[in-house]
Amino acid sequence: MVELSVVIPTFSRVGILLWCLEEYKNQSLSRDKFEIIVCNDGGAEIPQKQYPFNIKFLNQENKGPAAARNLGVANARGKKVLFVGDDCIPHRHLLYR
Repeated sequence: MVELSVVIPTFSRVGILLWCLEEYKNQSLSRDKFEIIVCNDGGAEIPQKQYPFNIKFLNQENKGPAAARNLGVANARGKKVLFVGDDCIPHRHLLYR
């Protein structure tokens, strides 16, 4: 059961976003308890590769970060939602705490 949805709005920052997503592999919270929702706000195309956790890639026309967050929340399955920036490299205990 997904307990936490992590919503990441992004706009044309693919390099740092992919680094950020790689670091979610190292989370101490069990991978079945969280999901990542990447909301592309009309920016550059994001390569969608497989990750060892639940991840969704959503796209919208450029409407700004607030609209991208709202898109993420509308698609979230978790009981709680955490908003993070596309340039935030997570500490391994971020989601557990």
